[in-house]
Amino acid sequence: LIFNQTYKQTEITYGVSFSPNYARYLGLDWQKTYLAILDELQVRNLSLTSFWDTIEKDPEKPDFSQVDFQLSEASKRGAKVILVVGARQPRWPECHIPEWARQLTPEERKLKTLEFVQKTVERYKDHPEIIGYQVENEPFAFWFGENCDAPDSVFLQKEIELVKSIDPKKIMVTDSGEWGNWISAIIFSDNLGISIYRRSYNSTLGIYTVYPFPAWMYTLKSTVLSKLFGHPNQKTILAELQTEPWVSDQ
Repeated sequence: LIFNQTYKQTEITYGVSFSPNYARYLGLDWQKTYLAILDELQVRNLSLTSFWDTIEKDPEKPDFSQVDFQLSEASKRGAKVILVVGARQPRWPECHIPEWARQLTPEERKLKTLEFVQKTVERYKDHPEIIGYQVENEPFAFWFGENCDAPDSVFLQKEIELVKSIDPKKIMVTDSGEWGNWISAIIFSDNLGISIYRRSYNSTLGIYTVYPFPAWMYTLKSTVLSKLFGHPNQKTILAELQTEPWVSDQ
């Protein structure tokens, strides 16, 4: 869904973000669920994760089988994929850092993150189903996530440059639709991705928050900021759209 242009309803292209970990959390067989999304729902546009703590539980024995399966099945059906890379990726705890990497200093962890990003992109750079990469997830959202390092725009730039040096596909950087200012994400990216969660649970206050912003606000914000800070042919994509309840732990 692209905001900084006007489209007829028939021209809107929808996709699905899929997380094997979340499917397991819901008690589902993640592979059967993923195949049902492809075959029963006929989804052909996907955002897929490459969780660091899943792939490198043991840094000496990386296991990419989960991502391999998803990309292979997407390719068989002619689906298009945006692959998320980095330490911070969608779904709680947001920062999917292996236990061994948590024991490192922030600077050491950055080096290991770059190594992991390099391994991931080099492994999948020749996959035609991948049309671009999302580098980190909402990297400027310092208020959200667990086990996360402080936002670092210099390091983010290093990650982006590394990815592009291996595979020149377009880079998407995401920001919060309600809380983010979008400016840094626009400057750093080929395409801006935003998330929209209109109703969320605030654990600090113990209340639900319903954001009053009208739909046109997102379009206006995208149009103005893209003209001021964007690049030629840059698009604003709806990277996450809340379609499920955001509830407390109770």
